[in-house]
Amino acid sequence: MKRRDVLGLLAVTSALVTLPGPDDASRGHTAAALLEAGDDLRRSLWRVYSLSDSKQSVLPAVRKQLDTLTTGLAEARTAADRVRLCAMTADVYQLAGELFFDANRYTDAARCYTLAAQAAQAGGDDDLWARAMTRHAYVELYARRAPAAQPLLAAAARIAQRGDSTLSTRHWVAAVEAEAYAAVGDFDACTRSLDEAEKVHVLDGSSHNGGWLRFNGARLPEERGACYLRLGRPDLAHE
Repeated sequence: MKRRDVLGLLAVTSALVTLPGPDDASRGHTAAALLEAGDDLRRSLWRVYSLSDSKQSVLPAVRKQLDTLTTGLAEARTAADRVRLCAMTADVYQLAGELFFDANRYTDAARCYTLAAQAAQAGGDDDLWARAMTRHAYVELYARRAPAAQPLLAAAARIAQRGDSTLSTRHWVAAVEAEAYAAVGDFDACTRSLDEAEKVHVLDGSSHNGGWLRFNGARLPEERGACYLRLGRPDLAHE
């Protein structure tokens, strides 16, 4: 996926997400095809990504799907169609962001997450919106800019509270918030966030979708230990 191609798509898609489509009763062929099969296509992209040994091998398929979604958004004729297509766009740009992040191209990943958040908001999907904000915060954490990550995570936490209560989104956000608090040395806030994240265990097995949402709490003991070590409390890390 050439960087300039994606940046060009980002600009076009951002405009299409923001602006309403033309007043036309007929729906374009690409939009119709996406509304019929787009959900299955994006789920298959996430499956390939999760199973692939070489994550970057998914790039060509993601690039093609982004092209298709841009065309579909341009063809959308009703508000309901635009909402669905915006949610699909948010999902695929989330995946593009992860691919850039995995390749250590953090600025490009952040651009993808920003558009994913915008598209998720337009698509009325609070969980996807919160997820995009949280992934953007990851970029700041990896760059050792925890103070810059905190406002993103605070917004993500508020958005996640409006999402689907059966999903683990809000618990995942809390786990990432704990990392940010540990990075700035706030022991009490870190502990509160970790305790909030632990509540994921009361949810059933359908709380994560295996695609953009994969948090099930399995690594929380490891994450809690890492936070306490960073806070200078090895005694708690070994409990």
